[in-house]
Amino acid sequence: NVTLWNPAAEKISGWSEEEALGGPPPLVPPDKQDEFRRNLEILARGKGIHGVPFERQRRDGKRILIELSASGLHDADGNYVGSAVLFSDVTEREEARQERERLMGLLEEYADGLEQMVAERTSELAESRDELRRQRDFIDAVVENAGSLVVVVDAEGKVVRFNHAAEQVSGWSAEEVEGRDFI
Repeated sequence: NVTLWNPAAEKISGWSEEEALGGPPPLVPPDKQDEFRRNLEILARGKGIHGVPFERQRRDGKRILIELSASGLHDADGNYVGSAVLFSDVTEREEARQERERLMGLLEEYADGLEQMVAERTSELAESRDELRRQRDFIDAVVENAGSLVVVVDAEGKVVRFNHAAEQVSGWSAEEVEGRDFI
């Protein structure tokens, strides 16, 4: 039975000292009584409970998570006579941890999705690059092997392409002409 109930216990639990003294700890809901008895047995055997989270219930019915540390009290003959228990409400801390885990999960999902998108886009770009190379090589082969003179000029009027037929007719090599003004 409870023999000391301080203001912090009142604030956490919602039960006044008057209501708590003399009876079993009011924070322990009916569905947690077996767990509570097992913990008393641990304390009676001389073992402590340190920093362990337990679900408990406030006077208003709200479930909270408390972190509990307890040690058994024994008389001079070694008989168990009670427990010294310290507890704190860690509900907000646990809710924050769970929210952090949820957000980390979402972030990991987003990162995985982004990684997949980058991989797909990289593959598409590699395929496009390969296709452009094939087209360029085809055009190069057609231009070089064409029986007609082919001279390609850029927007600034500079020669960018001078095929083999143009070399034979003009007497100039492609290296000599490319990059020069056409006119």
